[in-house]
Amino acid sequence: MSSESYSSLAKDQACSHVHRLFLLLLLIVSIILVTVPSTQAKNPINYKSEHSNYGDFHKYAQSARDHLVSQDLSEEALPKSTEEEDLYYFFSLHDYNEDSHLDGNELMAAFTQAGEMPPPGSRLSVKDLEEMIDHALEEDDTDGDGKISWEEYLTSQLYHDAE
Repeated sequence: MSSESYSSLAKDQACSHVHRLFLLLLLIVSIILVTVPSTQAKNPINYKSEHSNYGDFHKYAQSARDHLVSQDLSEEALPKSTEEEDLYYFFSLHDYNEDSHLDGNELMAAFTQAGEMPPPGSRLSVKDLEEMIDHALEEDDTDGDGKISWEEYLTSQLYHDAE
C-alpha cells in the first residue's frame, strides 16, 4: 500500500471517528431533550411559554457537550457544527420513517423518553402530550398536511430563537 493510501485511510478513519462523536452528541442531546425530570410532574411544562415548541435547544446542546467533556472527551475533540446542523441532526433523530417530516407519533416520541413513557410520577399525561403535539402542529405545520417538515421545523426554531 502506498503512503497516499495510508494517508487516505487515516483521514477516512478520523472522519468516521468525528462522525461517531457527533452522532453520540446528538443522541445525548436527544435523550436530554426528551427526558422529563420528576420535578415537572409537580410543575408541568407550560409549552405555550417555552422558548420554542421543542424546548430550549441551546440549553440541551450545551448540556450534552458538557456531559461529553466530563466523559474524558475534550471540547476540541468534539466535532464543530453550526446551529442549523445541530438542529437538522436533532430533527433527523426523531424522523423515524425518514420521510423528512415529523408526524404526531414522532412528535410524541420526541416529547417523551426515546418513544417510551417515563416512569410514573415523572411523566406527562396523555392529555398534556396531545396538547403539546396539537400546539406544535398548529404553530409549525404551515402547509396543513398534519406533519412538520424540516423547513417548517427550521423556520419555527429560527423564529423562536429571534424572540
